[in-house]
Amino acid sequence: MSPVLTVERCDEPPSVRLVRSGDVDVARLFVGKTPEQVISLVPLIFNLCSAAHRIAAAAALGLPAPADAPIMLAREMLREHALMLLRDWPTACGEDWDIATLSGLARFDRDRLERLDTDLFGVSADVFLRDPATVIARAAIHPTRILKEERGRGTGLCAMPLAGDPTAMARMADDPLLASPDPGQGIDLPTRMLGVLVEAARLSEWLKQRADAPTRLVEAGATEAGVGRAEAARGTLVHRVVVESGRIVSYRVETPTDDMTRKDGFLTKLLSAAQRTPSDIRDRIFKLALCCANPCVAVRVVERAPVHA
Repeated sequence: MSPVLTVERCDEPPSVRLVRSGDVDVARLFVGKTPEQVISLVPLIFNLCSAAHRIAAAAALGLPAPADAPIMLAREMLREHALMLLRDWPTACGEDWDIATLSGLARFDRDRLERLDTDLFGVSADVFLRDPATVIARAAIHPTRILKEERGRGTGLCAMPLAGDPTAMARMADDPLLASPDPGQGIDLPTRMLGVLVEAARLSEWLKQRADAPTRLVEAGATEAGVGRAEAARGTLVHRVVVESGRIVSYRVETPTDDMTRKDGFLTKLLSAAQRTPSDIRDRIFKLALCCANPCVAVRVVERAPVHA
């Protein structure tokens, strides 16, 4: 049974309730095994964000990371961002999307990166990064045009405090292109959407120039004995392990999805804010907010009947 997140929506009064089911503690399969056995199993068990899981696991287990770890992470993160931008955003807005734009995402040579830039931004990634506001204002393709439309609704849409944000926004918010003039201002939905576009552009540029362009976007490593961290498309992955006499006695994986879906946690608050938007835009905003949170489980949205006094 695969994990499923059921999102229950109610219009009157506007409210959201999350129900998780089918969760399995797969890390328990590692108990009793050697670190070398575990690291060979990790990419087989964690098929989403598998590179990030493998790198975090290696750091926690005290094993060397793959030599190309930064490239693995960058490709994986960019691929996940591309799926959200080219497939999930148009779907959330009730629009068609072009399956051809998703072909070849398993490899990122320079030609494929340049084609992806055109699909995402309508221009090269470096042109977008030099002046994203102008590119967005002139947008005619899906991702940037959708962001332009949401920006047109004004600021503060579904704003959430950055403190305690378990999503990739915690990492993206440090980018100077997203810096808020008011440190106390919450992160609204258009800013979250811009964050995905900006990070996708920076990853594309880094992959083209990686020989001499170090980046903090794909940092990973051990911060303490038995703990390994890696950045992933959805946020920070953490693996925690206890090894005794060469065997695993305890293994725990902490994911952004676990954090964001806690009772009355981040995702409930974000989607509740979307549920309080005007009825004519509510469905679109709700689905875009869910896209930007990007929980790493199957999601089922159901409508609850209004509650009358």
